[in-house]
Amino acid sequence: MGDTLRGGEGALRLRAKSIALSRQNLGLTKPYSDEWYTPPEIPAAIGGFDLDPSAGPSNHAKVNIRQPECGLMAPWHGRVWLNPPYLDAPLWMEKMAAHNNGVALLNARAETKWFQAAASKAGGVLWLRGRVKFIRPDGSRCGVPVGSVLLAYGESATEALRNCGLKGVFMTVSGQG
Repeated sequence: MGDTLRGGEGALRLRAKSIALSRQNLGLTKPYSDEWYTPPEIPAAIGGFDLDPSAGPSNHAKVNIRQPECGLMAPWHGRVWLNPPYLDAPLWMEKMAAHNNGVALLNARAETKWFQAAASKAGGVLWLRGRVKFIRPDGSRCGVPVGSVLLAYGESATEALRNCGLKGVFMTVSGQG
């Protein structure tokens, strides 16, 4: 993980360039945006986070790291709330799994290699019912074309997710939590 993270900034730029070229080749003209902020009711239902390393404008934890600071490169502590930039979710999820104390909100992309790696290290998974209405930079709420899922890492985060009351299907990952 350390080597991947040290090269993270360069990897981010390469990935962004790759996405931009792919979008261009598909004839998509709108710029890609990774600004999909967490609706406050989701982390509030789970409760008690010490760090949000990828915070938007809201405070979901005691410490909230925002751009231009890089939460991926910062040291993590306590229970972490993570709604990672989906552009580079695999790197963020690698760090979350290694930290092993927190909950992440992700696109439900169960068919992808990175999602399977992230889920296999989690203690619990909550497949959310319906589509999350994320908050956009202008303050509006907007649904996304795919479902969302919460992955919990560590025993206390897994129990908090299991008991949070959010609608969906909770599963314990085999051999975990």
